Amino acid sequence: MDNQIRSFMRVIRKLDNADDLIQSFPEWEKSTSSRDEGSSTLAVQDQRRVLDFPDPDTQAANIAKSSTLSKEDLLKRAAETPAQLSATEVSLLKSRYWLEISSDEEHEVTLAHGLISGPHRVSEEEFNEAGKRLEAVRHPLYAENEEKAIENAVAEHWRRENEAWRARQKQEAERSILAKAVPWVRRLWDEEKGEKYWGYDIFVDPEAFADGEDVEDYMCRRDAVFFHGRGAIGAGSSAINNMWRLQRLQWPANVTADDNAKDEEKDGEDDGREKEDTEQKAYDERAAKFHKLREYFKSIRDQAPKRQRQEQETNTANTQVERGGLTDGILQNVFVVVDKASADSVVSGSGLVDDMWVWAVEPDYDESKETLAPAVTAEGSTSKESARSYRGYMRVRLQQLVNKFYEARRFHENEYPMSKLWEAAQQSKHHAFVSTKDDEARSWSVDRFVGSAMRAQPPRVMLGPKPVGSSGTGV
Repeated sequence: MDNQIRSFMRVIRKLDNADDLIQSFPEWEKSTSSRDEGSSTLAVQDQRRVLDFPDPDTQAANIAKSSTLSKEDLLKRAAETPAQLSATEVSLLKSRYWLEISSDEEHEVTLAHGLISGPHRVSEEEFNEAGKRLEAVRHPLYAENEEKAIENAVAEHWRRENEAWRARQKQEAERSILAKAVPWVRRLWDEEKGEKYWGYDIFVDPEAFADGEDVEDYMCRRDAVFFHGRGAIGAGSSAINNMWRLQRLQWPANVTADDNAKDEEKDGEDDGREKEDTEQKAYDERAAKFHKLREYFKSIRDQAPKRQRQEQETNTANTQVERGGLTDGILQNVFVVVDKASADSVVSGSGLVDDMWVWAVEPDYDESKETLAPAVTAEGSTSKESARSYRGYMRVRLQQLVNKFYEARRFHENEYPMSKLWEAAQQSKHHAFVSTKDDEARSWSVDRFVGSAMRAQPPRVMLGPKPVGSSGTGV
């Protein structure tokens, strides 16, 4: 309680002595608790001391300076419709009728609280408990609507502060985006204005990492890749950057452990057929695993939102169109999977961002329409996926999750379905999607921060001969 009292403006301005108030407080507390609500035996001046209000003449003058309303009407407005308060009215009530509080006085208040610094440090729990005791003593001393008016003024002050902060963020983002963002980022900003998340849902195989240290290593590297990627495409401003999300979904219990160890090269003693059979088995097991993840993802995604389920009970014509169970704004036509093979590409590979990749799975893939079209093999690729057809999932270059791949799934789903993105990926190293444009798809950079097809610069390495004809106009 000592710190609460030392922070009173009456004490800061030396109208009252803190030690005297601290000594008197237990008696005031006992007096208040023994009386019925709405009555008090405290002297009028003692009530003002407890409430930390200015003396009557100062209070009346400050109200007149800050509002055209009477005190009673001002309190009524603040209690009922705080959004209608003027800035000066909010400041007056928030500060308990004090005006012209200097920065030095604000600093003294902060020191007196003892939460951050100062000679009388207390824990947040102790401070809050003392605050509850103080409010219990103050409660019967307030005029009609006064307690609620002050509470609302404080809340309204912070609401307006947050609103102004968001507006400044948007202005900063607008300047940044107009200056250097790629076109799809500008479109994302125009549509969402930084008010919705953007990103993916992600599953992490329980067998992808040996221990927590491996997880931390992967997360640090992955987040750095995304950070540099967002900066390269002009999405690094806080208003957009802060809305990027990878929403982790729980790995379902009915999905078997990671089988990627079977993907590794066999010893030379194995004959070709055994090796091929082993690879095919691993391929089929992965497809089966992703099938189960697909079904689980759809069971979450296709749940009706809680509000929709409630409205359907009373009015089926008043339902919401968005899908439920997933964070609003996160892509719902694809999800990401991290297994041991993809994790190793980040933590155990070359360290170059263009060698890092992740699995992307199409949740609405129809297995009954699988095709056997042969894939295009890129020169220098070591992946065995190229010899097989699209089965509802693909590799994506990790950094392209925040660029070309996101653009394709967000804005060009009909023009470039996942099957076409998979075809484009067969031109790329590791068969991990880079771009639908031929020259970009075949690019590979020796860079640990920003990879290929991430900004307006020529690729430094091209895989294979340049195809005859147009390089494409895709994403």
